[in-house]
Amino acid sequence: LHAVIVCCIVGVGNSMILTEVMTESDVAAAHQFFLDSISKQSSIESLAWVANGLKTINKKIPDDKAKLICESAKEAVKNTSEIQPIYWAAFAVQALENCQLPTFPSNHFDKYLSDKSNAKIVAYAVSSIGYLKVKYDMEKMRSIVSALVKTSTSPNDLSMLLNTAPFLSGDLKFVTDCVNDLVSKADETDERYLRFDGGIGTTASIVHGIYQLSAKTGNPVVLKKEQILKFANYLISRRRIYHPRVTSLIFSALHDMTDDKVANLPKNSVPLAILLEHKGSLDEVKSSIRVNLDSCIRIIRFMVTDIFGHIVPTDRVIADKIVHTSSDEVVINSKPFSRTSAKGNDIYELKFFDQKRKAGFYECFVSVGATNSKYMPIVQEAIVIKVSREILISGLNLAVHESERFPLDGKTESMKINEKKLMQLSADDNQKLAVIFVISDKLTKESILVDQAYLQFEEQNTKSTIIVPVANDGNANLYKADIDFKQMAKDYEFTSGMYEISLIVGDDVIMNSVILKLALLNLQLPAVVEHARKSVLVATDYKMKPEILHSFRPPEKRPPKFISDIFSVAVVIPFFLLLCIWFYLGANIWAIPLSPVMIVFHAGLGGIFWLYYQFWIHLNMFETLKYLGILGTITFLSGISVLRKRADRINILNESCFAKVNGEIVSRIQRGICALIGLSRDDDANDIEYIVRKLLNLRIFSGDAEKRWDKSVNDLQLEILCVSQFTLNASLKGNKLDFHLSMNPSEAAQFY
Repeated sequence: LHAVIVCCIVGVGNSMILTEVMTESDVAAAHQFFLDSISKQSSIESLAWVANGLKTINKKIPDDKAKLICESAKEAVKNTSEIQPIYWAAFAVQALENCQLPTFPSNHFDKYLSDKSNAKIVAYAVSSIGYLKVKYDMEKMRSIVSALVKTSTSPNDLSMLLNTAPFLSGDLKFVTDCVNDLVSKADETDERYLRFDGGIGTTASIVHGIYQLSAKTGNPVVLKKEQILKFANYLISRRRIYHPRVTSLIFSALHDMTDDKVANLPKNSVPLAILLEHKGSLDEVKSSIRVNLDSCIRIIRFMVTDIFGHIVPTDRVIADKIVHTSSDEVVINSKPFSRTSAKGNDIYELKFFDQKRKAGFYECFVSVGATNSKYMPIVQEAIVIKVSREILISGLNLAVHESERFPLDGKTESMKINEKKLMQLSADDNQKLAVIFVISDKLTKESILVDQAYLQFEEQNTKSTIIVPVANDGNANLYKADIDFKQMAKDYEFTSGMYEISLIVGDDVIMNSVILKLALLNLQLPAVVEHARKSVLVATDYKMKPEILHSFRPPEKRPPKFISDIFSVAVVIPFFLLLCIWFYLGANIWAIPLSPVMIVFHAGLGGIFWLYYQFWIHLNMFETLKYLGILGTITFLSGISVLRKRADRINILNESCFAKVNGEIVSRIQRGICALIGLSRDDDANDIEYIVRKLLNLRIFSGDAEKRWDKSVNDLQLEILCVSQFTLNASLKGNKLDFHLSMNPSEAAQFY
């Protein structure tokens, strides 16, 4: 047999296939772990998980161990005031046969099911009621769980609340909504795994709860196909974490994913796996093929299984195409696999033998359709095929020479090499070593290229080695090297001595990698080269190095304290001056109208000053501008409204202060006298005429500096404004007139 085929699964971008499966050995290891844990674990919590794990993998608990768990559960609930022992005891007993706990009255759980209880206590209480079949107010339980589901943010708390769904009844839409929101927060890794914060235990608990919710409501599982596959990959990848809780939850979640009796599994929702028959090291593959296959026949063989490695019946297994990865050559197109049976298992085979087939890597794109619609179809899943070959070394020659020309050109016959008695060569720094050979496929006799071809020089005394690559010259895949010892002494630090020369040839698709001893070389180099310094590797000092002291950037130099005080005072002075000016002008802040707009405006100003303070304390510029945009807009709009109302108020006050005489505003009258006249109901025209004469004959100063009253109103040409503002009722009280009561406006109009 001169070639073998090695197959392995590789992940592709949108691969809908399991990367690993639970094997029978994994289940057996978990079974043994659970049995060993019963005698090692003392807490009822661990024993409960062990019992549940054994029940999940469908393994009977030995009678003596079941009795031990039952007695531990009964002991845990004796004289306890906490809900945790009751829950773990009930959880353990539900996995056992012929074990009963003492009954609990329904009011025993009232103190645990309250608004003040946390998610863990409520979940324990509801689950205990369900396991023990205690009759309790279902509406109360559902409302408390609903409130906690809406307020809890921890995936661990939500996983515990989610697993109470099987014990609730009625409308459970709030749990479904919680699942949709929770799954959207799962973390994806390598485009293959989905997990939640909290690790494998929390993830397995949530997945188990999702499927239990589907079983309770009868609705399809609220997970997409990609999510189911990635959760399954993550759970299976952690199958060798042996812990009572984690191991039990992993098997529970994976069992729910495959068993349509547990939950309402949607169509195409159970992932499949492809298990290759030939898997392992190269030697194992060769041995397997030689035992099971005829000589020189290459066959791709695999099985289609579910999560637990169980064979899944199929109705279609096709190789859509097989492509040589280096050349993109399609060697097989749309060819079905043949089905054979071995030990009751369906094995799918495809012959892949052709003597002219190139060695290297191929990709076989496989599509699989299962007979049961619950399984996900496999569409063009890539299987990498490695076709290996044996090689021959031919035309091998080497010689020591001093010429400029390569002396071995044209030689095709190989020199005779006896590895037990190597030929002796000698050389000095003025000579060269010429090597030439051809690498060919043993089966097809065609010359080929390889990834690695080296000459190894091993010094016989020190056993130090020097590797020199041999390159292909591009001429009929011919490998040759012409080693100049003078130059090599500089580049590789050759020293004088006896060297064993070996040829090393290797490649990832070569079955028989070559390490061939060629000759012994007595190399003589000048003393200056002989005493060349040691290589960096040999000369490395491995003693403890000085400690590296990290120095952080020193803090910036701050100004003296008195400068900071001056700056603080300079900042405060404008506010102090503002208060002084208000005080000087007699500002009356109490006269500010308390309207809603005024309150919003001043609150906005205060908010801007507060934001300015926060900016100095801990906000950055972008956060400050964001908040300032909101506060500034509100303050600007309310300020415009405040100013508009202020202007309207001033206009009203101004209009109320204006007096008109014959249609002319008083403020527009020229220099004159304003006379305030008090009139009475009994005054007549003669009285008014008398008053007018008195006003016209008034004697007044013509200027501030004069001392005589020698000018009359007429002399000074003054205008007189008579304002009858004292139009009051005059009633005689004794011998005095009383003007406290004003006239009726309609009666006083004639006196204006």
